[in-house]
Formats: sequence, structure tokens, C-alpha cells
Amino acid sequence: MSHRSSLDGPPARWSRAARNAALLALLVAVLSWGWLAAAAQANYAVRLPLILGGGAAPSGVTPGPTAIPDPTAIPDPTAIPDPTAIPDPTAIPDPTAIPDPTAIPDPTATPDPTPGGPGDVPQWLLGSWDRSLLAGNQGVQTVYEFFGDGTFDKVVVAIISSSSYGVNVFEGKYRVSGNRITLYDQMRGSQMASSWDEVYAILADPPAKDTPLEDSEHTFSRTAEGNLLLDDLEFSRLLP
Repeated sequence: MSHRSSLDGPPARWSRAARNAALLALLVAVLSWGWLAAAAQANYAVRLPLILGGGAAPSGVTPGPTAIPDPTAIPDPTAIPDPTAIPDPTAIPDPTAIPDPTAIPDPTATPDPTPGGPGDVPQWLLGSWDRSLLAGNQGVQTVYEFFGDGTFDKVVVAIISSSSYGVNVFEGKYRVSGNRITLYDQMRGSQMASSWDEVYAILADPPAKDTPLEDSEHTFSRTAEGNLLLDDLEFSRLLP
């Protein structure tokens, strides 16, 4: 019969029990460590996308300035814009933007007056007015015609002799303010004629109006007879 000395270690039964206990403790330690590492890795993996995606950060985590918006996100077409939002004054409008043709203008908006418009033109002023001053074979005939759009035509025929006539044709714009009328943007064309037949032919096909004239301002009123008094010159209605 063989005997083991105390130097050979504990008895076989104790050695097996101790070995099993040690293995069990080691297994628990390994599993515990693996679970903690996995939990830490999972927690990091979950928190990182939340922070980078701009979502709500978990408790105790503050999102940094590296937040990147999702470029694939599609805006909600049913979202109602904030009426209190203040537009960026430095924003540059898109020059390629096409206005909405279905937009209805605001009927309560007051349009700006057209610069250089005719103003408050009395209805009686519209039409043709004639003034003739003759003395023998000489004289001057002047005809104004005022249109409702703020433009006018003017013809001046200077009778130099029975065979010499100077024909001047004008066009321009006019403005009315109270009892004053301003003629502006005036252009003149001139041509000579040797008879009234040539005068009428020139008026039917007037020369180019290529000479600019300075603006002029006049007073105007209507006489008791219904004539036009332009400064101190009286014009009678020229019937068509």
C-alpha cells in the first residue's frame, strides 16, 4: 500500500473540490468581465450615433459642435412655418427663382404712382386744340393734341410766304398738377414745304423727331366759351 506524504499536496478528494471551486470562480470572473465590456461597448455604440445625428443625447452626455444634419432627410411639406421667425437680412435671393404665376396680388395694396404720369387730368383737356394767327401772307398755326396716357402731339406751321412754309412736328409727355401743365421728354422734327398740299403730305408722313427740347411749364384753364387758355394764348377746340 502506497502512502502520499504531506509534500505531495492535499488528498485527491480535496484537490478535486478545490479545483472545481477555482474553475467556477474563474468562469464567473471571465463572464462578469465580458458582460461589462459588452455593456460598455453597446452603450458607446448607441450614444455615439445619437450625438452625431443631432438626436437627444443620453443623460449626462452633452452634444458637441460636431453635430452633422442628415443630408438625406426630406422636409415635411405639411409643416407650417413659424410666423414669428425673423428672416435673415443677409440672405441673398435666388436669381433663378420663378415667381408663382398663380399668386393673387393683395387687393388692399396701394400701388405706387407711375413716375411721370399725367396726374389728375381733366377730361375736357383731352383732344385737339388749334390756334391760328394770320397777317397777310404770313402767320403761324399751332395744334396741340393731348392723349389720356400722358402723351401729346404738337404741330406748328410757320407761313413765311405764299410759297414757303416751315413745318415743325413735336411729340412728348405731359404732367398736370392743379392748374399747371408740364411738357417734358419733347422731341422735334422739321421740314420745309412750298405749298399747303406739301404741308398736308408732310403731316401725313412727318419727318423724324430727332431734336430734343427742354421741359416747359405752363398754366392752363378753360374759358367760359369752352376754349383752352394756355398761359395767355387761347386755343379753340378742333373738331375731328
